[in-house]
Amino acid sequence: MLDWFIATPWALWLVIAILLALIEVLSLDLVFLMFSVAALVTSASTPINQTFIGQCIVFCVVGVLLVFILRPRLLARLNKNTPENTTNVAALLGQEVEVVQAVTADGGLVRLEGDIWSARSTLGTIPAGGKARVVEIDGATAIVGTIQEQPLLP
Repeated sequence: MLDWFIATPWALWLVIAILLALIEVLSLDLVFLMFSVAALVTSASTPINQTFIGQCIVFCVVGVLLVFILRPRLLARLNKNTPENTTNVAALLGQEVEVVQAVTADGGLVRLEGDIWSARSTLGTIPAGGKARVVEIDGATAIVGTIQEQPLLP
């Protein structure tokens, strides 16, 4: 079998290309895909380039060029089509909350996305039953500000 690969180097490069493409399926980073394409180019160049050293040079040069020129463009195009989703704390900022227990600068309770959170007010007192807006999350405490339509209590 090894003798056959030595006699037909195009087949060896084709097997290498397939193996690199399979590894790319696991990594999804496009690096192995670039070297897989480089192995295909090397396989196609074997009739012109008979020496193994020359084939390795073609593989390395094409692979490095693809990684540094084509890969960034492909990643930019893939990332451009990916929607921006806010998650974790960033998703909570700006949310409107219901005040369960009057919120002062010292503390209080609000209902945020169905859960009861401890809260502090940035300005004045927000009465129970009122509405507020999350401006910051400090650990497990929601820092809330007022919504303009409701009056503040002193």
